[in-house]
Amino acid sequence: MTKLTKNAPYLKEQWNKQHYSDLLVLVGSRAWETWGKGESIAWRLLVDGLNVSPFITNDEKSIHPYDQTPVILGNKELAKIASYRIADKEQTAVKFIQCGELSNEQISALCLNLATTTASSVVSLVSTELCLIENLSEYIQRLRNDEDTRELIQSAVNKSSVLSDNPTGKELVEKFKQWFKQPLKVEVSTQRAHIYNGIIWKPISEFELKRKFAQFLDEYEQNYGSDKLNKLVSLLFVRLAELPPANNLFNGFINGAINKVTGELLPLTADLNLREIEPIELDLTGETPLFDDWLAFVSNGDTDKSQAILAGLYMILTNRHQWALFLECSGVGGGGKSVMGHIATLLNGSANTAFIDIETLENNANGRAKAIGKTLVYSPDQAQFKGNAVELKKLTGGDVQQVKILYRDAEDIKLNAVFMMSTNHPLMFIDRNGDIVRRRVIIPFDRIIPLAKKDVLFVDKVKREVLGITRKLLDLFPDSNDARKILETYRNNTKSLDIKMRGNHLFEFAQHFELTDKISYGMKVGSATGSTAPNECKQKLYKAYMAFCDYQNLKQKDILPLNAFKDAFKSAMNEKLGNPTDAQGKLQGVQYSNSNGYLRANVRLANDDIINEWIG
Repeated sequence: MTKLTKNAPYLKEQWNKQHYSDLLVLVGSRAWETWGKGESIAWRLLVDGLNVSPFITNDEKSIHPYDQTPVILGNKELAKIASYRIADKEQTAVKFIQCGELSNEQISALCLNLATTTASSVVSLVSTELCLIENLSEYIQRLRNDEDTRELIQSAVNKSSVLSDNPTGKELVEKFKQWFKQPLKVEVSTQRAHIYNGIIWKPISEFELKRKFAQFLDEYEQNYGSDKLNKLVSLLFVRLAELPPANNLFNGFINGAINKVTGELLPLTADLNLREIEPIELDLTGETPLFDDWLAFVSNGDTDKSQAILAGLYMILTNRHQWALFLECSGVGGGGKSVMGHIATLLNGSANTAFIDIETLENNANGRAKAIGKTLVYSPDQAQFKGNAVELKKLTGGDVQQVKILYRDAEDIKLNAVFMMSTNHPLMFIDRNGDIVRRRVIIPFDRIIPLAKKDVLFVDKVKREVLGITRKLLDLFPDSNDARKILETYRNNTKSLDIKMRGNHLFEFAQHFELTDKISYGMKVGSATGSTAPNECKQKLYKAYMAFCDYQNLKQKDILPLNAFKDAFKSAMNEKLGNPTDAQGKLQGVQYSNSNGYLRANVRLANDDIINEWIG
């Protein structure tokens, strides 16, 4: 072999000089990431699985097992393995732990190194789960005893570790991938290269890749100019393995990733394909005292409300967009809505959340594009809104929507996300077919947190309970339909009705009417002209509406003209009635028709005396 010129990384450490015990060697493309400077979950699980004992140094200091750095051989070291001393010549036992990709040629090179430079007789290759991949002891002994085999392997190793005299672009690219210290892949949809830093896949600029490639060429003493460098990096992009899309089933944190379906906490690995993590260290006990206290306070003894909040969070956690429901957290400032929003966002994952208000959702195809690939669309501070919310209906109904990505033509796409909003304002939806009322779940937050109970750090503290909250929700709803039924039932709670009436004066107006058996028995629709005397208002629907608006001191801009009134009143009245349908599913309820020469509606005042109150 080539003369050994340097020790492998960390071979010099005292605990790596125990010649009659296993020398731990992390090898492969992710060796450095697995170690993670002693902080990674993967490394600590390895140490725990191997039952590594504390090490007492020559000066009698105790070194914790997690801090006993192993020998580490990543791609860069493996590319020059012939020049590294992997173990002392007296070392008798070596345990290679494969981390990431490790080729047969690299395994042969490792074995050849040990066979010719050490006395190692017990050598194994195991996975990071400590499962035996291969017992290498006999192979190493054969390399020592059989000169022909040794020379054959030596020749193969030399070919794999040294560049040819006139390397092709392909050869340089493949050698660069071995030399590059971190796993490197390309995201095909964006054509951006990403490196795995031991936690997430992070974009690396093309300029930075050129600098790294230049460094590699310098180390291997290759001549190059800007044109050659550009061509090599372009070829590299083509030759890189594809980085799969981010998997929104996993939610990353500092000390692990939560599987949102099972509640399992996993170590952060490259295979999770995470692009972001939450900068939060999870409480691993699984207890949720702060969340439980918050839920008890905002529910205030209302079990139905408590169950609706839990069911809503479950819907977000498990992305039940197919339920065709959305959450409207409405109420006073300081009532707990923002906490609900923070918890929902963390359960879903910030990387899986698009922050879009209804106005943008309705009128901005570029804004809607932010929701592509997301599982939650959240409007954290929804302003007052009045409209038919066509795009919100499409989003919650699973219909195709038009989006516009920068520098690309507009395209139609189905967005598979749950919608949630937090608002202090009453919202007025013009809903002719009952689409919104069927989907709208209002959760009132009407209890202000007292000053003595306020904690400015509460949100940061409760965030750490996300693991426990996730498991609580999954345990609470083993049958997801239970959560759906809770939300569907809660749509018609009394406090929701109050919020709807504050947001839509037509909804309050409709509370004073009932259906008639026949349209001919119903009120005339009437017009804006003529008298608003009590008799007129009792007989004509629009006259009654004008009297109601005057009684409510509504501004002129908020009073609907006749044609708009007919649609809005029908929508509000049908919502009050629960959007009744016939056997064929056709919407029943308010109808308009000409009868006896007048346009009539099949409604009448439930109590004529209300007109006298409105007119005064």
